[in-house]
Amino acid sequence: MKIILLSDVKNKGKKGDIINIADGYANFLITNNQAAQANDVNLKKIEDEKKAKLALEQQLLEDAKKLKTEIQDKLLKFKVTVGNNGRLFGSVSTKQVVEEFEKQFGIKLDKRKILLDDNINTLGYTKVSIQLHHEVLADFQVLLTDK
Repeated sequence: MKIILLSDVKNKGKKGDIINIADGYANFLITNNQAAQANDVNLKKIEDEKKAKLALEQQLLEDAKKLKTEIQDKLLKFKVTVGNNGRLFGSVSTKQVVEEFEKQFGIKLDKRKILLDDNINTLGYTKVSIQLHHEVLADFQVLLTDK
């Protein structure tokens, strides 16, 4: 019997795959809402869902590219407290970078998408990258100065 998988089935296929399997197993998958018969109505429904998902993915990519043009090459300034020996008291975290970016430029960022190995703990310029989309990467500068 030819069926369309509605969810991932181990050793058979992924969601949306059209496979041909034994009638008994096909009926089992259909009754457990893991598959549907591969008729014209269900095939059209799956095709429409794939088109909608592709359109959504394209829209997310376009939005990320537009956001990259707004973020790219911005300079984010922090005034920090420095001790007598020239070292910072504490450091600047990704959370602080996101909050300050929104305060200075009005753009909300996700702190989990900032690619920073460790907190910023040195005076001067630091290049920070953010992964806006799996295909889009933007860079900006963070400047730490003494109060």
